[in-house]
Amino acid sequence: MEVNVYEKRWLLYVDLLGWREQIASGAGSKLLGILERIHVIAEAHNERARQDYMTREGKYEEWGPGIRGKVSVNRLYLQYQFGAFSDHFVFSMPHSYGPWFIQSASKLVVDLLHAGFLTRGAAVLGDLYHRDNVIVGPALVEAADMEAREAIYPRILLSPTVIQEWDNTESVRGSTLVIEDMLGRRIVNPFSLPFEGGESVLDSFVELNYHLRDIRATIDQQILTLQVAKRLAHAEKWRYMRNLIEGPILTTEPRLRPYWDAAVHGDSS
Repeated sequence: MEVNVYEKRWLLYVDLLGWREQIASGAGSKLLGILERIHVIAEAHNERARQDYMTREGKYEEWGPGIRGKVSVNRLYLQYQFGAFSDHFVFSMPHSYGPWFIQSASKLVVDLLHAGFLTRGAAVLGDLYHRDNVIVGPALVEAADMEAREAIYPRILLSPTVIQEWDNTESVRGSTLVIEDMLGRRIVNPFSLPFEGGESVLDSFVELNYHLRDIRATIDQQILTLQVAKRLAHAEKWRYMRNLIEGPILTTEPRLRPYWDAAVHGDSS
C-alpha cells in the first residue's frame, strides 16, 4: 500500500531573474555575494541546525556579559524548511502556521532587489514533502507552473487557495502584506509596513530594511542601461517594478512616499 509522505504546507517558490546574464557578464563576486546570503538562510534552517537547537533545549547559556538565560526552542520554528538550487529557492511551513507565512518572502525579495536582482515566484498551499533540498509534491508542481507560466513580471503571485485562506483569516485583515498589482493579480507586497510607529521609528525601520534610495537608483539605472543595450524585454521587467512601487505599493503604504521621493530629489534629511 502506498504510504502518504505529504503534509499540507505553505510553499513559497522564487526564481532569481537575470542569473544567466550575470554569469555571462562575468559578475562572479556579485553572484557569490547573493549565494552567500541565501546560504546563510539555508544553514539556519537545515537539519543540522535543527538538531543543534534541540540539544540546547532547557540549557542555560551565556547571552551577554553576566547575562544567562534558559534556551527554549520554538517547535514551529523547527518545521520551517528552506531549500535552494541554482537560481531558485523555496520556503515552506506547515499549514498550521497560517498565512502570515507570506511574510517570509518580503525581506529576501527586498534584499535581492537592493543587490540588483529581481525575483519572480508564487505562494501556494498544498501537499508537499520538504526536508532541506529534498522537495517533492503537487504543491511544488503548482508553484513552479505559476512562476513559469503566469507570473511573467517580477512579482510573487498568490494561488487561489492562498487567496481564499488569506481572505478567511481574521488575524491578517488590515494587513498590507497582500495587494493587487496593476494587472489585477493578488501579490506579495515586499514593502508592507508591519507597525504604526512614529516618525523616528519609521525613519529607522525604512533606513535599515527598505533601502529605497539605493533601490530607486538601481531601478532607474537598470532601465536606462537595458534600453541602451536594446534589451527591451528585460528593461520592461524593471519598469514593472518601478510602476508597482509608484502605484499600488505607495498607494497602500503612503507613509513610504517621502522616502521614495527623497531618493530622486537627493534629500538626505
